[in-house]
Amino acid sequence: MRDSRYRALEYGNGQYQAILDYEKDTSVPVHYLLYNPLRLPLTVAYPVEVSATKTQSSSEPVGARVVPAVALDAKLKGQVGIGDNPAFDQVFSGPALPSSAPWPLEYFIADLVLSCKEGHIAGVNPMTDEALYTVFNRRSGTISSAIAITIDAPAEIATEASAR
Repeated sequence: MRDSRYRALEYGNGQYQAILDYEKDTSVPVHYLLYNPLRLPLTVAYPVEVSATKTQSSSEPVGARVVPAVALDAKLKGQVGIGDNPAFDQVFSGPALPSSAPWPLEYFIADLVLSCKEGHIAGVNPMTDEALYTVFNRRSGTISSAIAITIDAPAEIATEASAR
């Protein structure tokens, strides 16, 4: 299972490079949400009779993980050829720790986004934020994977986060 590939992610192709260029041009961070089994290794017998998963006591917790696009690119450079699909082991080196990317989804939201350590802070008037305007108004097609979350925080948190 650790050599499973992320088939929807093609390293260095047009979409992949467009995401990196977008982040560089707008300074709006882009993150990938990678779906994985809850635990690895995972064994499934077909046809499924009783249980879809059989976990071993030595299994490693994984689940859905979030990784910044630039961090993923840095990790994959030199490991993956243009157009290739990265393997699980190429994205996850070492044990899956909550404090390092790829982060568990719940850690990313509760500890990083809500504390303004990750994401885009729009400022006092989001209507004048050029980056947000670009995301939602200057695109040529629909956005099928974008998620916008507006979080109102006390001014001292927003000011402290924007100073970083």
